[in-house]
Amino acid sequence: MKHSKNTSPSKTIPNTVKNFGKMLRYKRGHLSPGEALFIEKYIADVPDMHRDVPGNYYISIAHPDGTPSTTAFSCHLDTVHFGGNGFYVRSQSGNDEDAILQTIGYDDKRQIFFVNDPGSNCLGADDTAGIFLLLRMIRQEIPGLYLFHRGEEKGGIGSKDIANNNRELLDGIERVIAFDRKDDRSVITHQRGRQCCSMEFAQALGEQLGTRWFPDPTGSFTDSANYMDFIPECTNLSVGYRHQHTENEMQCMKTLLSLVDNVQNVKWDELPTKRDPSPPKIYSLPTRSAPKPVQETLFDNEELTPEWIKSHPDEVYLYMSEILGLGTAGELMTELNDFFNQADEEELSRFQFEYQH
Repeated sequence: MKHSKNTSPSKTIPNTVKNFGKMLRYKRGHLSPGEALFIEKYIADVPDMHRDVPGNYYISIAHPDGTPSTTAFSCHLDTVHFGGNGFYVRSQSGNDEDAILQTIGYDDKRQIFFVNDPGSNCLGADDTAGIFLLLRMIRQEIPGLYLFHRGEEKGGIGSKDIANNNRELLDGIERVIAFDRKDDRSVITHQRGRQCCSMEFAQALGEQLGTRWFPDPTGSFTDSANYMDFIPECTNLSVGYRHQHTENEMQCMKTLLSLVDNVQNVKWDELPTKRDPSPPKIYSLPTRSAPKPVQETLFDNEELTPEWIKSHPDEVYLYMSEILGLGTAGELMTELNDFFNQADEEELSRFQFEYQH
């Protein structure tokens, strides 16, 4: 991908853009020296900022009347740069600074940042854009709980620890908005193959953010996914980067700066709260004890959906009676039939069968 090689500062470039460019220079693999220096420079000294045991940073801003916000905003501090977990990575001809900082380019005409360093494997706009946005929102004193997560690129290490060991940090929170999505107008409604926020919430948020925002079910994972089982509305919003995790990664500043303006207009705590965050209902069936013919009949089907079970009650009953006995199997089938007859579409979509081996 061809870019302009003019990387010298321009008098026409706003200071806001220049400051974002300075943030992009740090290579921030998880637990790398670059990440540590970045945190020291941009995060740790923010007034009233707190740090938990695994290294997440957070700050809470209340409403003017002192009431706490019910909204949390999320980003992550690490990137996919080589050199994570404390190791330096540099070329043989390089020096220690090459392991921490990279050279970047800026196309003033297109308002796009890009990688301009043969020794770097990505730009790191994922998720420098989210960090930049949260810091601006803090400066604007927009009420909310601000979460700067560690180790998202390593599987959501920091957010997983909060979900498992420090859930009280999120007491009273009804929605978690991550700013960690590619492109420019997606309100993510599904992560990890599950619905993470209601359509009412996504539509209302999109309308308040401005024109052409849309509910997008193609999300994969970011930190807000680790809160789906106890926070009703969890989403991820586009912040303008593209080709993330590659040397062709770029950041569209027009998108990011527009979002900086638009988040000030959203009535975050008034957004609808509709989704039931409780985990899917799971029926566990042992597989070892079932007679082989019964297993083959039942497990020919790749996915035990409610529709399949409703249309194959004899096979399901035969399987369960062999494992559980006639009486227990009959009770379970009655419970399943009642559930299928009374559940709405959202409940049915949350139904799962799990095999225990």
